[in-house]
Amino acid sequence: RFGWEILRIPNVNYMDVQRYILYNFDDTAELTLPAVPDISLERFDDIDYKRTIIINPYSNFLKITDSRIFDTLTDYLSLQGFIVYTNTTKNQTALKGSRRLECSLEELYGLCKRVKLVVSLRSGIIDLMIHSGGNFIVLYPDETYWDKIFRQAYTLTAWRTKNKIYEYLLKEEDEIMLKAEEI
Repeated sequence: RFGWEILRIPNVNYMDVQRYILYNFDDTAELTLPAVPDISLERFDDIDYKRTIIINPYSNFLKITDSRIFDTLTDYLSLQGFIVYTNTTKNQTALKGSRRLECSLEELYGLCKRVKLVVSLRSGIIDLMIHSGGNFIVLYPDETYWDKIFRQAYTLTAWRTKNKIYEYLLKEEDEIMLKAEEI
């Protein structure tokens, strides 16, 4: 019914496209957010949630050429006394200086609710996790024109959750560090 060119209009995001164009809802309509069941996190009993930060540097969709911000964050947060975990799958490696976290989506959701902060490259996993109630710093690449459109089109604030979500470009390293310190 519409072309993707609509996302070139300033301040239009994909959630608005769904809300207003696809479903003809007004601004008061709330989109249904994913419901993830509570499951046992007993195997993570050794995690000190108040001092734990999860970093998710991987995305199957977005590719970045410079991932140094994740190494810098890991070093910085570790020096501040935090325990940093890297969310991984079997084929991925943990960031240097962090602990490997390999878990189900349901477990990750439960962990995101409890840990101090989640820092992630924008990925589909975050669409599910942002409803958990956690604190999120989400990073977007800014290397191409498409990256800029993608950030506008898929901003997480459009979900209108009650989570604290802060979105930055990868190159905004100083702002990212200040926000991580503040949280």
